[in-house]
Amino acid sequence: MTMFSKSIAVKPENEVVAAAASSRPKQGYLPALDGWRAIAIFAVIQFHDGLYHAGPFSNRWLHDWGYLGVDLFFAISGFLICSKLMEEQRRTGAISLRGFYVRRTFRIMPAALLFLGVCALLSLAKVLPRDWGGLVTSVLMLRNFWVAHAGDTPAHWYTIHFWSLSVEEHFYLILPGLLVLLARKRQLLVIGVFAAITLLWTLAIYRFSYLQVTDVWLRTDERLCQLMVPAFLAILLVKDNVREAVTRRLYPWVAVLFAVMMRLAGLYIRTLGPLAIIIGFPLIVIATIYHPKSWTTRMLELPWLKYVGRISYSLYLWQELFFIMGHDRAGWPLSVLQYAPWSYLAALAMALASFYLVEKPMIRLGHKLA
Repeated sequence: MTMFSKSIAVKPENEVVAAAASSRPKQGYLPALDGWRAIAIFAVIQFHDGLYHAGPFSNRWLHDWGYLGVDLFFAISGFLICSKLMEEQRRTGAISLRGFYVRRTFRIMPAALLFLGVCALLSLAKVLPRDWGGLVTSVLMLRNFWVAHAGDTPAHWYTIHFWSLSVEEHFYLILPGLLVLLARKRQLLVIGVFAAITLLWTLAIYRFSYLQVTDVWLRTDERLCQLMVPAFLAILLVKDNVREAVTRRLYPWVAVLFAVMMRLAGLYIRTLGPLAIIIGFPLIVIATIYHPKSWTTRMLELPWLKYVGRISYSLYLWQELFFIMGHDRAGWPLSVLQYAPWSYLAALAMALASFYLVEKPMIRLGHKLA
């Protein structure tokens, strides 16, 4: 994996600090986030899929840069999770850790365990290579640390995408507890310092080669800044004057321009390059949220794009069986479904089954129990 290579849900999962025109945060469904998720999962699939050519046209650009889809997922999740927690605190006066972890568990784990169970059965049937270490560390949400030990090899491919889910789970363990422990007046300062420390550590690893080890870019300590920085921005946006400034000045084109400038600056000052993703991606997402009438946001709210975004967590789980990034194909009959267009149809079919039969019922149950 190269450096800077879900939580999809029904409407309750998209409650965030919200409308750009309001003076106070409001709850509401933000369809633009589903549009961003659709773009993110499409990028991941293109990265994992092969190269296709049709005369002078090819998908090489999408294939080469598709790893950024995971970074976009991180930007969405960090901002959304923290925004929901801050909204809960504003509305009720406190943050319920029990409620948060019940909802998150029922949101993430049932579909993930279903996928891992299918992988285990396919391994026993000798359709997939046996990788019990990968399966166990995926269940424990430690898959990103297992990568450094086992490597990115064909035998370990089918659960390697759990590295990103592991990073998010570790973020869930850190952020809510900090917010509960801190007085409201100190939340912005402490989370800001925490985000700055994780950011500086990431930039140090990126700059100094002696800090880099096998697959370092999948470790939690390196990736955590990509969730903490948007979380800090979510807390910052609780302030009325900050929201008003964002509404007046942070248009989508301004956020994109910042990301492009950081990317270009990275050509001359190497350490600045990652800022295009770590800070640029959250700013772009926030800009579309706070400018719902912009053409960018309206494009993100196209019905088919929103629908793909809602099922993108399932797509992220199941695409790994069918898009193998140049690795050896699985045994029969799965190998038949690892060729286009069957790979796309199979991934979509499994994602739809997972979403409607597992995710939605479990999300409703989680909210009821919480």
